[in-house]
Amino acid sequence: MAGDAWIEDWLSAGRFGTYLRAAGGSRQRALELYEWNSKLSAAFLRDLSHLEVGLRNACDRQLSAAVLPEEVHWTDPGTLLELFPASIRTNKRTGTSWDANKNPRDKAQEARKRCASPGVMPVPGKIVAELMFGFWTYLVADNHENILKGGEIERRRITNMVKMLSPDAHARFQANSEVSMILGQRP
Repeated sequence: MAGDAWIEDWLSAGRFGTYLRAAGGSRQRALELYEWNSKLSAAFLRDLSHLEVGLRNACDRQLSAAVLPEEVHWTDPGTLLELFPASIRTNKRTGTSWDANKNPRDKAQEARKRCASPGVMPVPGKIVAELMFGFWTYLVADNHENILKGGEIERRRITNMVKMLSPDAHARFQANSEVSMILGQRP
């Protein structure tokens, strides 16, 4: 099939190989799976953006309850260190150590710096909005599965988290999500 050699050039042999294996070796079905996965990924991205807003605001409300008396927001230095204390972990195989909470502390400090102006305290809501989705998912989840293999599982996780955050938002979320429909169209 010389006419479709562009596929490996465009996607890479390794990436396309994932779809070839899932399609039982059929190049046409593999390409259809790739297109379906792209469409599904876009639908998930839309749903995740809605989840991110609700999740970050719910987390912000909960973390704000821990603010130290002399500070204003949970991203202030003292409270941030209380919430994300040094937590040294050691890899048993290699013996290397790392601070498991360094990344979230660093991300919150970077967000504060991006929102700061000379002589003006950064606005807490702006800091919260500056924190990327990875920061918030670090607080509540482990690694996400590959969408090609675990799309329905991920859909349920996202839907259940939205429902826990707000039953009212959940109804609107369900009415506007395209993930279930696209999952049902898998080639």
